[in-house]
Amino acid sequence: MVRPLTFTQLFDIGSISKDMKEVDQSKLNGRTSVSATLVYYEEADRMSDIAVMTIFRTTWKRKLFGKFIKKRLTVRKYKKLQDYMAQTMMPLFFLSTIIFLKRSKGDNETAEYTRSDSPWSTISGAMKYYRMSYEEVVNERSYSNIMLLNAAIPGTKPKEEREEKAKELHANEYLAQFM
Repeated sequence: MVRPLTFTQLFDIGSISKDMKEVDQSKLNGRTSVSATLVYYEEADRMSDIAVMTIFRTTWKRKLFGKFIKKRLTVRKYKKLQDYMAQTMMPLFFLSTIIFLKRSKGDNETAEYTRSDSPWSTISGAMKYYRMSYEEVVNERSYSNIMLLNAAIPGTKPKEEREEKAKELHANEYLAQFM
């Protein structure tokens, strides 16, 4: 069973992958995925840590089963593991949405409603709107599900538009609204 990644898994993977060397595409031309992985053999320990993180959502399972998996990881099994990781990350969706690390600059002139795109506002938005706990949002729900749920949350109008509607009313006009 393939389970999509959670926020916790993404954050943990990001904390490991930020220290890895940049991939040089000229070294990888014409290679298979396994031979391309072997080119960067000095990163093998980090890659195996990332593999264990994609398989297990909870940290205690990673510690319990991670050492066992890393000791018995052969090239053939690593190829199967790469295929599993590709299914888990759903590459097209993953690559289009994981870029929350690069914040987009909202264009308030064209946007009717604004919303923050930071991971913390995404987490807090799901917690507030859907009455979920922090643990449920970060550890139990997949990143893709949280992003889809947050897309359904209505945004707020820009501040200028809200201030325009707050004009002074005479008492008679105010009471006429309710008749």
